[in-house]
Amino acid sequence: MVCMSEFTPINHRALAEIVQQLKSSTCSLDILPTTFLKGVFSSLTEDLLHIVNHSWLSGIFPTSLKTAVVRPLLKKKNLDAILLNNYRPISNLPFISKVTEKVVVRQIINFLQANNILDSFQSGFCPHHSIETALTKILNDIRLNKDSGSLTGPGLIRPWHSI
Repeated sequence: MVCMSEFTPINHRALAEIVQQLKSSTCSLDILPTTFLKGVFSSLTEDLLHIVNHSWLSGIFPTSLKTAVVRPLLKKKNLDAILLNNYRPISNLPFISKVTEKVVVRQIINFLQANNILDSFQSGFCPHHSIETALTKILNDIRLNKDSGSLTGPGLIRPWHSI
């Protein structure tokens, strides 16, 4: 059994890449607007690097970064705005929380890939993979099975087709 026993501290370059990739949306809990923080990032790099690395190396995540602003969002514009079931919650996290989360996601994915644990058809949270790539794979498999005369599956047989 392979286990991820430790977090690897990140460097300045990796942190800068993550900060630049994230959207510049600001949470009302942020002390500084995200666009401003990104603009003065080079002056704050050491401090942000310390917060992110120390948080994960110590196992202590600051309470203030665990808080989110949760707002209801109408699922579709044509739904009745009076019915509560037509809403879904949207959580807006402080920017530093998003940065820290991205660092951890990268490390977990790198660990899974390095140890061949990640399924080759995994779509979520993988660069250049999406529901479209997963559906393309399924459609291709169906066509290959059909061309070879193999049965694809009972759920995909036309209801009027007699067996």
